[in-house]
Amino acid sequence: MGEEKNCCKNREKSGLLRGLLFGLVPHAGCIAFIALSVLGVATGAALFRPLLLNSSFFYGMIAFSLIVATLSAYLYLKKNGCACRARARREWKYLSVLYGTTIAVNVLLFTLIFPALANANTGMMSAARGDKLFQLEVDILCPGHAPLVTEELKRIDGIVEITYTAPNIFHVLCDSRVTREQILSLDIFRSFPATITEEKMGI
Repeated sequence: MGEEKNCCKNREKSGLLRGLLFGLVPHAGCIAFIALSVLGVATGAALFRPLLLNSSFFYGMIAFSLIVATLSAYLYLKKNGCACRARARREWKYLSVLYGTTIAVNVLLFTLIFPALANANTGMMSAARGDKLFQLEVDILCPGHAPLVTEELKRIDGIVEITYTAPNIFHVLCDSRVTREQILSLDIFRSFPATITEEKMGI
């Protein structure tokens, strides 16, 4: 009885670790880009930029994650008897942990980690006083793509501060030299269309 209980615990632990791995796989590029950007490694971050701008790559990685998780479940069931519905019902705990962890990791990344990291390197960038505040709504694929937008915005002379709010809102504090046309003409918005939803003067 004790051996069977330990065996079940080991299986659930294995499912947990695999779920963590499969949940992180589709966001590997986003995580690497954010880490390199925060560390100031421009060359390394630039390598991931073309991939993150490609929506097909993003959705492909998510599909790949689900396929790998399903393949892992299939091989696990086959190894422990047969890859059939009856066996799957018997191994429901392992499968629940595997897929549940994969989903939980994605939810955690989208709702907490990516939004926090997106603002890690976008605080006050100038001692100048901000005269205008633009609110942008950007069609990004996920919060992991927010640093792509903030990195582009920081290149504009006159930007004072950028604040990102999930899922796709950017508040840009700037001086009077910056125009809405200048912001919307950035190359990044060819890949991720942006709309200025609010503009305040005399901040």
